Order: sequence, then C-alpha cells, then structure tokens
Amino acid sequence: MYIRNLPSIQEYIWVFCFIILGVITNIFAKQISLVLNPVSIVFHRTLFSLAIFLLLSSIFDKSLFTKTLCMHIHVIRGILGILFLFCMFVSLKNLSFSLCYTIVYLYPIVVILLGVLFFGEKSFDKLYYIILFCCVGLLLIFSPRNFYSNYIFIPLFGIICKSFLIILNKKSLDYGDSTKTILLYYFFWVLFFSVFFIHDIQSTELNIKTLLFLISAVHFLCLYCFLKAMIIVINVNNIILNEYIVLLLSVLVGIILFGDYFLLSSLLGFSLILSGIFFFGHNNLKAKS
Repeated sequence: MYIRNLPSIQEYIWVFCFIILGVITNIFAKQISLVLNPVSIVFHRTLFSLAIFLLLSSIFDKSLFTKTLCMHIHVIRGILGILFLFCMFVSLKNLSFSLCYTIVYLYPIVVILLGVLFFGEKSFDKLYYIILFCCVGLLLIFSPRNFYSNYIFIPLFGIICKSFLIILNKKSLDYGDSTKTILLYYFFWVLFFSVFFIHDIQSTELNIKTLLFLISAVHFLCLYCFLKAMIIVINVNNIILNEYIVLLLSVLVGIILFGDYFLLSSLLGFSLILSGIFFFGHNNLKAKS
C-alpha cells in the first residue's frame, strides 16, 4: 500500500492551477484548430512557448542552459510531443470538442497501467477497480455513431504517444532534471522536428498570431504547473487522475460554448468517472492515515 505525507497547500495550489489552465488551453486549442492546419499550430505554438520560456528565464534565472544526463529521453519526448500535438489538432478540427477530449483523456488509464506494470509505481489495492470505473464511464460518453468516423483512430494513437510522454517526464525527473530543463528540451525538440514540415506551415495574420501567443502562454503555464505538481506529488498515480476533472470541465464547456450534444448515457458516464475519482481520493486518505 502506498503511503506518503498529507498533501500540503502548495500541492493543492499547483493542481488547481493545472486544472483551470488545462480547461482554458483546451478551449483555445479548439478555436485555433478551425482556422489553421495542425502543422502550423504546432510550429507557432511551440515557437511562442520557447520564446516565452527564454524570456522568463533570462529575467528570473540567468543559468539558462542546464546539463542533463538523459538527452536521449528528451529527443524521444520531442518526437512523442509532436506526434501527440498533430493528432490532437487534427482531431479537434474533425471531431466535436467533447468527443475529442473524451478520447484524449483515456491516456491517464494508460499512464497508470504503464507506471504500475513497467515502471515500479506503487498503488493501492482498489486501483484497477477505479480504472475500470473511469474506462466504462468514458465508453458510455461515446455516441455509437462516432465509432464509424475515420478520425476516431487519430486521437487514440495520440493518447498512446502522450502516455509515454508523461512517463518519460517522470523518468527525466528521476534523473535529476529540473522543471526548467524538461521544459527547455521539450520545446526545443518539438520545434526542431516541426521544422521538417516547414512547407506545410501557413502564414498568419496578426489576430491569429495573437491568439497563438495566448495559447502558448496558457499552455506554458499549464505545463509548468503540471510538472511542479508531479515533483511534489512524487507518484504519477496521484496527479494523473486529476486530469479527469479537466475532462469533465472541458466537456461541459463543449456543451455550453460549442453546442455539443449531451445524451443520458453521457450523464451516466460522467457519474462513473466522478465515482472513480471519489474512491481514488478516499483510498489515498485511508493510506495516509
């Protein structure tokens, strides 16, 4: 059974910021996917994110280029990052907002299983029941007609890429890399690999560039909060299920802002996911007491 100290206020703050910024990032991503092709979005967003990172680092931290003992991991993270982002924006353009994020947020299940089975993560006894709750809940949110869409497999491939990316983020932390180092090499390698598709990058107007900059800034802050939360929480399982809160809020946004349909089965699916989250927190509290 996994036991650690009671969560601090700092932990709750980082997780809360990560959840709110995650929802805002999702909304911006949907808006921009309607006006630019995926390659252009990935290139510009990563370029702006790297620029924001370099600017903040030059102001607050002069030691910009930090050493790393796992450059091979960062290269793989860059490849996985660009594949996931490409799948993400293709899916947002061709699928409904709610359906796209419902599929994408299957990745915490994959991450938890990878962490337990292959990376020695400790877990409590009822972990697999909670995963089952969340998995069935996500399937209930699907509309049967969506399974006939050719684009349904693109986000499924994307979640495999993102799952391995999250695991490699944790491995980088285990090597002793700081949050700054992980962000720097992620942005660098994603930008490096996106340059290979330079002929597909569209020119953008000022208002589109402004929106891309906002997306980059929010995404940068969201990723930073996520990494800080991972450092504090230590175990991937403890932070990754908070992603389901981002999912639930994102789907509600899809219903309210983008007019996505809402079925009775979806309500049942959300209830199962919330039940899984509740039991997850309950078992964690029992482990800590």
